[in-house]
Amino acid sequence: MNFMKPSVLVVDDEKDIRDICHGIIARSFDCEVISKSSIYEATVSIESNKIDIAILDVHLQDGVGFDLIPLLRAQNPSVKILIISAYNQCSEVEKAKKLSVDCFLGKPFTSNQLKKSIEQWM
Repeated sequence: MNFMKPSVLVVDDEKDIRDICHGIIARSFDCEVISKSSIYEATVSIESNKIDIAILDVHLQDGVGFDLIPLLRAQNPSVKILIISAYNQCSEVEKAKKLSVDCFLGKPFTSNQLKKSIEQWM
């Protein structure tokens, strides 16, 4: 049988954050990591890849990471969603809860926090 590796999508408009997340995930888990910087780029990836885990920044240059959640769930109802945000105010945490987000990490976060959040789904 041919088993596909889980696919992890990282969406953040800060290149450093994307690169750090990509590196941590690629070194820690046997998966495919797709890194994108915008809602537009992420949408194209979601349409052409089955995403198992999505790590979404809230504030992006061309929109809000929360807006990708319906598209991700339409493509894969069991997708796990991790929101990362430097603006971890109550309103964002509440919105994440309303959208049934699986995990919310405030920036800055440690590599250990990121790994622990993801390993529960691997």
